[in-house]
Amino acid sequence: MSDAVVVPVSGRTAGPHKWHPISVACDSVIIKGGYNTSREPANSLTMDDGLQLADSVRTFVELDKNARWFLKGVGGPKATKGDLKAVEVMSMIRATLKHREAASRNRGAAAAVAEQIVDEFVDPTTVVTDPMDALDALDDMDQPAQPKAHKYRKLTSHDRRALVEQLSVPTRPSCTGRGGDATTPITIYRLPMSDRRSNGHLYLRTDCIGWLLAYAADELHYQGVVAPCPVPQSRPANCAAVAGLRME
Repeated sequence: MSDAVVVPVSGRTAGPHKWHPISVACDSVIIKGGYNTSREPANSLTMDDGLQLADSVRTFVELDKNARWFLKGVGGPKATKGDLKAVEVMSMIRATLKHREAASRNRGAAAAVAEQIVDEFVDPTTVVTDPMDALDALDDMDQPAQPKAHKYRKLTSHDRRALVEQLSVPTRPSCTGRGGDATTPITIYRLPMSDRRSNGHLYLRTDCIGWLLAYAADELHYQGVVAPCPVPQSRPANCAAVAGLRME
């Protein structure tokens, strides 16, 4: 088959429309459900999630608060951009991911310090103490403490890389007054971070979309106001033949 580009004859003439090159994209999926009954496309990518499973090739959907599938699935068919200001689920996911990364860096730093201490261990019985060191310490106490210059942490190659992370997040938002400490595992993919100002685009695995829409819909409904958990009201029994039975 010829690789020549076929352009309609009408496209070569000066007409009301301009002919554009044809492109076929396979980077989107269709999402339907929640409070939306129509089919809405969503940006996605397919990749190996690295979890060493038999079928580890999964599809991830881009997290975009203004995407039509998210807007309508959370707020209904008439929802538009700006209607989901009370929804913070995506910020919660990003904060949870940052917390996980910070904890991982701290563990690595602690391990490095411990290794350095072992390497630099000195037998205290062999140390010769100079009495003049005590006078130097007194002079240091008289000097006012100098503020340390704030150093911005530079992104390392570890920080810049793309990653797939499993997070444990609340099953329901606290504003529902339900759920308690129940958590749900989700899988996130983050694109490589270009610089220190970039947070990297986040993608959510498709089998976690149901949790995302339900969580966001509750946030939108309660608007961040914690709902009281209903307490069942017990009524006294009025039937002597059966213990605890109330007839109405």
